[in-house]
Amino acid sequence: PVPVEAGDSAMYTPLLMHSEQVDVLERLDVVLRNISELRKEVEELRNSLQRLAAEIIGEVRSHLEETQKVTRRRRFPFPRERSDSTGSSSIYFTASSGTANTDDGESEGGYTTANAESDYDRESERESEEGEDEVSCETVRTARRDSLDLVSEDDAHLILDSSLEEGLGQLLQQADRLHSGDEQEKREGFQLLLNNKLAYADQKDFLWRLARAHSDMCEITEDPDERRSYASDGKEVIDIALQKWDQSAECHQWY
Repeated sequence: PVPVEAGDSAMYTPLLMHSEQVDVLERLDVVLRNISELRKEVEELRNSLQRLAAEIIGEVRSHLEETQKVTRRRRFPFPRERSDSTGSSSIYFTASSGTANTDDGESEGGYTTANAESDYDRESERESEEGEDEVSCETVRTARRDSLDLVSEDDAHLILDSSLEEGLGQLLQQADRLHSGDEQEKREGFQLLLNNKLAYADQKDFLWRLARAHSDMCEITEDPDERRSYASDGKEVIDIALQKWDQSAECHQWY
């Protein structure tokens, strides 16, 4: 209540009548209940979007893995025996035009061809595999970005970190396995890491393995210019790693 001057005497009157106060309180109570219900709905929606984003990433990863398996089976349907010949498409003539023994196929003239697969075919397969790896990585990154658009910024960071960490672990295991293999596997390991450089360029364990892969390429490459190029690129990679992790033994090992 507030005083109201009326002649020589003062009167106190309330700002709101009792019924009006009750009405205001009821309205405030309704507003608070609506806000509480809205918060619950937002939380449920956020949880649903998180699950949806995780399912999308899992489905994309499973699809890519299955596609790569099918591609490998299509490229290598059965083991092929190689001949001792140094030529990939050499032609062998038999002494008799009618009794020739064949390995890969016999022509009308009584001669056979060995190793029908040419150097061009092998190079095309290698380029196709590298292209598939690049498309796979870009598809995963696109799916991650699209799914993360559905959730809040804080939740997006949590999902992204978890997904990247899981993908990085699998990638590093595969890189270590290829590093322990023959020359062809080392080349595949180098290309695998190179294709994922944009996604994991800020990860210590990725960078020193990429530097190690450059070292592998220096060892198996005969061309002097290519060796210098691999050595220079590898040093650049490990310099970046040492700027952040100068106490890392692995980084210093491949410096």
